[in-house]
Amino acid sequence: MSRATLLVLAFIAGVLSSEDDSSGRWANANNVFGINLLKALPSQVKHVFLSPFSLSVAMAMVYHGARGMSERELTSVLGYESAGLRGREDVLSAMRRSLSRINLRSNNNVAVDIANALLVSKKFPVAESYRK
Repeated sequence: MSRATLLVLAFIAGVLSSEDDSSGRWANANNVFGINLLKALPSQVKHVFLSPFSLSVAMAMVYHGARGMSERELTSVLGYESAGLRGREDVLSAMRRSLSRINLRSNNNVAVDIANALLVSKKFPVAESYRK
């Protein structure tokens, strides 16, 4: 793993960790997910840019709508289980606090805007309960 990658992961961990235990656990889950994701990349891939943080936020959106086996698999893969985050509301409230904390640390010279969206093919069925 490159120094730049470790630096980015350390930055994310520093920004997100705090006295708030649940947002610190969410940051830990993100770090585990990001490191595992980077390890899973083929070694011959030399030039890759990805944002584990953005992927974690997007996957949390997917997790929010998941049920059954999908929910259990996401809980494991995203590191929520090992980080001690218990249940959907625990994960989402920790994520909200972490994102709010990033915005609170911004000042007049820095603006942090985070946007994610899920685009789904019209051919892919999405449960009505998730659409709400």
